[in-house]
Amino acid sequence: MTGASETGLRIGWHADSFDAKLASVRYRLIQPMAALNALGLSVERLADDGDPARYDAVIFSKSHGKPALALASAARAAGVPIVYD
Repeated sequence: MTGASETGLRIGWHADSFDAKLASVRYRLIQPMAALNALGLSVERLADDGDPARYDAVIFSKSHGKPALALASAARAAGVPIVYD
């Protein structure tokens, strides 16, 4: 099986908060990101001022503010697939 790191696949993950004190953040963000990275995918946090065009896909989870909308618009303009959770 070819891992994403070998293919260069990169996924950006955006959220309003990555505060691990919140159970929902641990279960819906941190643990899935860690599991995907363990499988060889390159998954990293996408900051509010990040560039979604550098990713092959962007995931928005628990992400609702104006920064998320701006990032989604930029991703769409760059043709980057968007997943919203």
